Amino acid sequence: GRYAESDIACRALGPAGQALYEAACLAENAGLRGEHDAARGILRGLLATPALQGARNAGTRQWLLTSIAEVEELAGRPAAAEAAYREALAAERSGYLLLAMSDFMLRQGRPDEVAGLLAREPRSDAVLLRLASARPRPGGTASGPRESPEATELRARFDAAALRPGTTTAHAREEAMFALDVQGDARRALALARANVGLQREPIDLLLFARAAVAARDDAARQEVGALMKAIGLRDARVDAVL
Repeated sequence: GRYAESDIACRALGPAGQALYEAACLAENAGLRGEHDAARGILRGLLATPALQGARNAGTRQWLLTSIAEVEELAGRPAAAEAAYREALAAERSGYLLLAMSDFMLRQGRPDEVAGLLAREPRSDAVLLRLASARPRPGGTASGPRESPEATELRARFDAAALRPGTTTAHAREEAMFALDVQGDARRALALARANVGLQREPIDLLLFARAAVAARDDAARQEVGALMKAIGLRDARVDAVL
């Protein structure tokens, strides 16, 4: 949430011999500020660099393509985002990419595609959360808890973690997502999402805060999200659509 400071850190990469990472870092920050066309152009230009072609650089190409997909999501261009995600997946699989794609599919109302994406991934908290969130709600209702083996296992993990000091805030993002998308407890989700943005302010965190505020029908919280977005300079079409 401190983009000016991040820009300074990005620019320090160039003199250290990391020009590609400097350019990509600045492009990602531009995307967060709403300069989507500029960010996309820089990232696509980096992808076209001859030095990045070939199997040895598949991981770097996947990272750049994932960054492009995230910029397209910020810009409110889901078709372009999906195309970039699939390009990234064709280049190389990674846990981060698969989770990002799973979140994208859930936002697009395509939960049936999540299990296939995550089938070979270790059952981490993040993976279990997406699998549980992809389960149907009882009776096809729009609210209410989603019961599943993944939800049961994740609830047990969170309960165990709660017994250890300091872990509630450490897992606030995941617990807020669990409360909102699995348990259907909007009030608890809002409290956790608010605590979470006090710790981290990635786009996923602001989007979660916005979704929880709307689900809880809390107008003051919705205004709080808008004010925070303006204060940090984040532009996200997904948050705008939710609010």
